[in-house]
Amino acid sequence: MRNKIPPIRHVNSMCMARSAGVNNSFLIVEGVTDPRYYEKFIDRDNCEIKIAGNKDNVVEIIQLYYLRGFKGSLGIVDADFMRINGESFDNPNILLTDSHDLETMLINSPALENVLFEYADWNAYNKVFSSHSLIPLKSALLNSAKIIGYILLTSLKYGANLKFSDIDYTSLVSKPHLEINFDEAFNYILSISNNHSISDINDFKNKVLELMSDEHDLWQVCRGHDLTEILCIGFKEVFGAYNSCFLTRGSMEGALRMTYEREYFFNTNLYGLLVDWQVVNVGYTILREKDDEKVTV
Repeated sequence: MRNKIPPIRHVNSMCMARSAGVNNSFLIVEGVTDPRYYEKFIDRDNCEIKIAGNKDNVVEIIQLYYLRGFKGSLGIVDADFMRINGESFDNPNILLTDSHDLETMLINSPALENVLFEYADWNAYNKVFSSHSLIPLKSALLNSAKIIGYILLTSLKYGANLKFSDIDYTSLVSKPHLEINFDEAFNYILSISNNHSISDINDFKNKVLELMSDEHDLWQVCRGHDLTEILCIGFKEVFGAYNSCFLTRGSMEGALRMTYEREYFFNTNLYGLLVDWQVVNVGYTILREKDDEKVTV
């Protein structure tokens, strides 16, 4: 269930807690699955996670909280296309994921290999990618998901109001190499977007292709959900072991979170930014110590 608590109610509860002498930090995140990722890394004795519901709500909560003169609150949001668009937040209490979103950080980590150890038939995998390396798999995922990412980016840039929810990936992804054809994907997105505002289809398509011709970091372009949907098709129809047949996007992303070890997070840019935030905000702790292996419930 999506969190629907208004930002002002979050702010009021946080301010009341602070006024009552509670000095813990508040970590504000977007969605209900985000705490499942961050719980591994935070000091739960001194930091409380709050779910805002979406990116805009995170930003609003952080801004309102500090306008009331309180400290010790930090928001983490998906970067989405912000880096591609040259955008950033002036507020030092709002941090971005390293890549497009949390799911892309998971896939671009050793957690992906851990998931393959559990669900892949390596003989079948090797027949497709001619290697046990993850490089060709990641390349295939990115090159397919980037098509949807670029169409979305163009839609947002020009206000085309295209629809990107409830995509039938099985109709777009060809096997065994998990490829997506640009024209087929473009026409499909148009077909499910009944309320789009595109007057000249060819001109819009050219705008997408123009964006695609630029050199972008595909980890910033691709949505993690698209990557995991394509990956699920790979497991279920191409290189999966017997236990992969019931994988869904949700269970796949859960498996990636479960196998994402703390050491992987220590190597991210986001971790470094969190450490820097703690140095500036003396007395407020977000992170567990690196050598703290205790499990608390």
